[in-house]
Amino acid sequence: MTDQPAIADWLPHTPPMRMLTTIIQCTETHIQCSSQIAPDNPLLWQALFPCSGGIELFSQASGILFAQRNAAQTPSGFHRRPGAVVQVKSFELGDVEIPVGAHLIIESRYTGGTQDAAMFEGKVLFEQHRVFKGTVMIALFKD
Repeated sequence: MTDQPAIADWLPHTPPMRMLTTIIQCTETHIQCSSQIAPDNPLLWQALFPCSGGIELFSQASGILFAQRNAAQTPSGFHRRPGAVVQVKSFELGDVEIPVGAHLIIESRYTGGTQDAAMFEGKVLFEQHRVFKGTVMIALFKD
């Protein structure tokens, strides 16, 4: 996979909705990212980031892994395509207060799929507390 790509190169999101801060490591089947909760985060509620927001963080990390996998499989014909989470299943939300400025770790693992749709499982952690754990399916839109 590529060395420390810019998050903006892989996600169509713009700040403040682009919530990932750093790609820590990425292989063909696994990605680990970090996120620092910004004061302008659109998901804040009463100055806290909700555990349900972990779904968005996990989906963004999974989207980067999906795009990088597709780029590695078809380097000459790759172009970034928008997509959407079409399924969230088998998920658990934590019960932890996440303040502005908090650093979260996001991990996603590719479990199968095609270049048009794929499944990912993983988790979001805050100070070793689980914020989110689950599985998502991401589908890319046709050109």
